Amino acid sequence: MHPDVKAGPFGWLQVRAVIFGLAVSNFALVWTLDQRMGGIAALVDPWYHPWSYFNEPSRLLVAASLLAMGRVWSDLAAVSLSGYMVIHFIYLFAMWNGSWQWSFLSKYESYFVGSYESQFLLALVILCIGVFYLMAGILCQNIR
Repeated sequence: MHPDVKAGPFGWLQVRAVIFGLAVSNFALVWTLDQRMGGIAALVDPWYHPWSYFNEPSRLLVAASLLAMGRVWSDLAAVSLSGYMVIHFIYLFAMWNGSWQWSFLSKYESYFVGSYESQFLLALVILCIGVFYLMAGILCQNIR
């Protein structure tokens, strides 16, 4: 990497490790929430209940793992995976016919962490950081 890029806050902050830690904690939180569901559940299951390793927390964990590798190809794979998730969320939001009321959401889903919207936010962060590192890697290879 170019020495000027490491001189800034990204040199001591280690953004890739922080994102990987957020993705691991997100995966553990949602997996624990799903495992705690037992007995008589609600009438409508939450978005994570039929647990699968192809759901959003698993995809975010894979994207963060790819981002943590620090290679150009892994940054490209992380950007494409998180970009797919962002585009899918935008598509679902565009197709939504109901009303969007924050008071309704905060009443029945009081915590933002673990919600479906938090998955979109983490995917957006991974996308932005991945694009930054991908562009920095490409520009640094062209400088040499």
